[in-house]
Amino acid sequence: MNDTERAEKILAELRGKREAAVAHGVALGEERTRLAFGAHALGDSKSRKRLDEINRESALHDSELRSLDAAISEAAARVERARQAEEQAADRQRAEEARKVAHELGECFPFVDKHLAAVLKGLLAINDGVAELHQKGVAFPTDVQLRLGIVAVLGTFLQQLPRTWWNEISAGLRYRAPGEKKTALSYWGQIEPSLRNAISQRLGEVQKEDAA
Repeated sequence: MNDTERAEKILAELRGKREAAVAHGVALGEERTRLAFGAHALGDSKSRKRLDEINRESALHDSELRSLDAAISEAAARVERARQAEEQAADRQRAEEARKVAHELGECFPFVDKHLAAVLKGLLAINDGVAELHQKGVAFPTDVQLRLGIVAVLGTFLQQLPRTWWNEISAGLRYRAPGEKKTALSYWGQIEPSLRNAISQRLGEVQKEDAA
């Protein structure tokens, strides 16, 4: 049983005690009603004695009910604190896992750069090879046939990306000016600080640094 479950169990027990106390108070009130006439109008000593006992018990009962209400209020607050602590602990665990994922993600970007560079090298070699064939009198494939074929190859691979990526790539492929050029690693350098900071905040590390 964890802290939240223990706190919820105590709260349920206190609420059960209050329900029993309320039921007992109702029973005392009903008994007082039955005895009141005999004690006050008829001077019945037995009814008077029991009525006095009920009045004393009712005063104590009211006090007990108020103390139970106070205990229930505190128990409910402890349940809420326990739940919040449990949620914070779970969020810290997820943040720790996110940090690991972010580290692994960071290794993907230079990998992409390396292999895109290799693909580019291969494509340029194909272009140069076909150009050399043309110089030696071999007309096939033509430049247009080569471009269409390579575009089909690239499209086949790119279509394996999520459709939203494919849509963006299809719409955004164009010649990039020098200031617009971007490697995977340079893109990671742009987003990694914000990602690291977001995880640190969830782990409470930014607040600790600020406090220091």
